[in-house]
Amino acid sequence: MKRNSFLYLKLILASLGTLCLVGWAAAQEALRGPNWKSDPNSAYFLQTHPPLFRLEHTWEHDPEVNVDWTLRGRPANLSLDPDTLREGSKLECLVATRQIIRNIAMRNIAKAEDVEEAILDRLRSTEALDITFRSALVSAAILMSNSLEDLERLWLLEESNYETRMLVEKTLLDSRSSVAISAWRRRINQRPRSLRVQLLAVQGLGAHGDTSDLPALKTCFLSPTSVLPIQLAAAQSMGNLATEGLEATAREALAEKENLIGRADLTAAYMLKKHTSVESAEVLGQILNSSNRAAQVTAFETLTRHHPKIARQNLKQFLVHPDPAARRLALRFAVESDANSSLGFLQEALGDINLETRSQARTHLAALATNGSLKQGIAEAAAKRFRKTTRWR
Repeated sequence: MKRNSFLYLKLILASLGTLCLVGWAAAQEALRGPNWKSDPNSAYFLQTHPPLFRLEHTWEHDPEVNVDWTLRGRPANLSLDPDTLREGSKLECLVATRQIIRNIAMRNIAKAEDVEEAILDRLRSTEALDITFRSALVSAAILMSNSLEDLERLWLLEESNYETRMLVEKTLLDSRSSVAISAWRRRINQRPRSLRVQLLAVQGLGAHGDTSDLPALKTCFLSPTSVLPIQLAAAQSMGNLATEGLEATAREALAEKENLIGRADLTAAYMLKKHTSVESAEVLGQILNSSNRAAQVTAFETLTRHHPKIARQNLKQFLVHPDPAARRLALRFAVESDANSSLGFLQEALGDINLETRSQARTHLAALATNGSLKQGIAEAAAKRFRKTTRWR
């Protein structure tokens, strides 16, 4: 009797074990879901029976990695009908000019010379063009111009249209146009009422004029009717043209702080940007102690180029300057003037609050590490910094 009971117990336990194994396998299969890759009906099943919970993600098509998305070959040419630009409706012309502006960088416009001439014909026509339409045509013509002569021709064509003429004139600031320079010289002597027109004339002479323009620019700067933007532009233009002789004007500007509304130091620093005299160094050293941060940075940059000894004496002041641009300038000067002594400055700059300054410090250290004599010192400086903090981990 006892033996039969023992056999029955073994059968019951074996049955329970089998049921547990089958149940565990079924549960795993239910959790895993259907095999989407091997089941031919998986796509239909997925559409008709979306799962409530997706425990794992499965790609129906494995994506490619390291795909090169670079466009190969030359893009197809943009073909435009010149007659559409010459005689088409306003909407058709605006669509065409938009296509030109979007495709001009690829230089794929078919018959570009004919298209440009069609735009100029439309501008020459007696048709009344509103400012938006005319500006779109002029913008397209500027982008399609291939020479300085094309820009000068367009500028003369738009001479009677203020807004579009300013578009062309801003482009001429990047080119040495004798026609534009002559116009700017006449304009600065006539003192036009428009601030924008006068400002472009002052900037144009500063970019492409010569020392003969200095008296007119100086008169414009010292005029009691000149507003601050004109005075700043005139100071910059004089600084671009003159390498000597503006020290007295700079001192005069520093003495006129009330008229320059807090920008006297900046205008003086602009004027002495290319000066190398001892007197200019004294004026620039005086500007370093001003409260105008932009003037301080401009003066220090000039000193680093022409008076490095004075700049070296003020280096520590600019390594902790509130302006990140000043700190980067000081780091660059420190490396260029004395690479060995700059290692400590670069180490401190690795913790600068400004990202660009930290990046510049790392770049300088990486460049200096190629020098065998400095490599050990750089490694020790980096290790010393990492031992102080665990944030780098």
